[in-house]
Amino acid sequence: MECKECASNMYLDDVDFNFRGNKDKYWCCNKCQTSCIEQIRFGTLHKQIWHTENNNIVKDYIIDKQGKVKSIWK
Repeated sequence: MECKECASNMYLDDVDFNFRGNKDKYWCCNKCQTSCIEQIRFGTLHKQIWHTENNNIVKDYIIDKQGKVKSIWK
C-alpha cells in the first residue's frame, strides 16, 4: 500500500480476522510514521482509517470504499 502522506511503500504489520468475512489489515510507514487500518468486509474494501503525526501535527481521517475522505480530525 502507498502512504497517503509521503507516497512511500507501507509495510503490513498485522492482520486480524474477527469473524468470517471480516479482515482488518494494519499498515505502517517507516518514512513518516503514518499508520492505516484497512477494513475489508466480505472481500471488498469497506474503509481505511488513517493516522499521522507529521511535523508535530496530528491528523486522523477516514477514506470510504469510493475513495472519498469522509472525516478529518486535527
